[in-house]
Amino acid sequence: IPVGDALAAAAVFTASWSMVNKKVESWYWWMAAALVLIITYFFLKHYMFYSFCGFMLLAMSAWGLYQWKRRRVSRRRHQQS
Repeated sequence: IPVGDALAAAAVFTASWSMVNKKVESWYWWMAAALVLIITYFFLKHYMFYSFCGFMLLAMSAWGLYQWKRRRVSRRRHQQS
């Protein structure tokens, strides 16, 4: 399935570029890439190890987004006081 691989590669490239520029959207791109990887490798190609890696990428990107938002809220609280 070259379309799934191409979508995942494009999402990873965009996420990397957004992360270099320190944009919060990078976490959403990482999650999109992980979802494409999970769908492609688990349901279409039946590669269990790679789909597990995609699931781990999804979990890490969700955790990163949570931490990013938590730090942003705490910085705003410190700036107001």
